[in-house]
Amino acid sequence: MISIKKLISILVFALVTVAAEAQNEWKSYDIQDGITTLKSKVEKKKNFTRIDYIIKSKGNFTLTQADEFFKNSDNHKKFWENCQTSEEIKKTSENEWYTYLFFDYSWPLSDTDCAQKYTRIISDNKLVFSGVTVPDAIEDKGVNRSPLFDVTITVVAIDEVSSDITLDVSFGSTMNGPQWMIKAWFPKGPVAIMDRIINELESK
Repeated sequence: MISIKKLISILVFALVTVAAEAQNEWKSYDIQDGITTLKSKVEKKKNFTRIDYIIKSKGNFTLTQADEFFKNSDNHKKFWENCQTSEEIKKTSENEWYTYLFFDYSWPLSDTDCAQKYTRIISDNKLVFSGVTVPDAIEDKGVNRSPLFDVTITVVAIDEVSSDITLDVSFGSTMNGPQWMIKAWFPKGPVAIMDRIINELESK
């Protein structure tokens, strides 16, 4: 006979899961620093879970510092969560290249990798890096290949020593993990990513 304690645990788990599955619209979060804003959406697709989020903040760094940091693919593992490898696999010009990422997840999530084609656009007061998923840009590494990891990083100068920064991410993975666990990552996950980016830029 099932115990009351176990029954309550099962019911709580079911309610959390159902609530998580229901979130398919944009959700905004209150970030305590009064500077950062975040909104997200998580959807279960046929073959993968799609995660979208847009996070905006600002910091004491210049466009030049941001440009030097983001155009170096090796730096991307410094801010993406669980990213063990980030490397440039092909460069077609100063403003276009391919980046490979490998994410080392803990159980019950599965290790994932992806390849992106990056383009860089820079003007006097604005810098945009756009990474578009190109799954076939690199050979199969024997782990889950993410079908979607599109990233747009926009940096706009406020003055000579500070800038606004926006991270717009669309991520899809075949990772084997419950959707409620993925949604529980918000808002701390993206905020931690943005914090790492700003810390890296402000230390330059």
